[in-house]
Amino acid sequence: MATVTPKPAVPASDELAGCIAEQAHLLDPADPLFVRLVCEHDDCCSTDADYPNWTPGGQA
Repeated sequence: MATVTPKPAVPASDELAGCIAEQAHLLDPADPLFVRLVCEHDDCCSTDADYPNWTPGGQA
């Protein structure tokens, strides 16, 4: 049986701000270019210190 951990309530204003920010990303003509950059050069997007247990592409 899965354990469900309740998440704290998010104020409506914060939720609205998050939705607006997401819409801005969807409508930004440069966003697909950024996504492509991350996909093609994921090794340049962070350092080992940022995510010590993470490897590009999820390789062990």
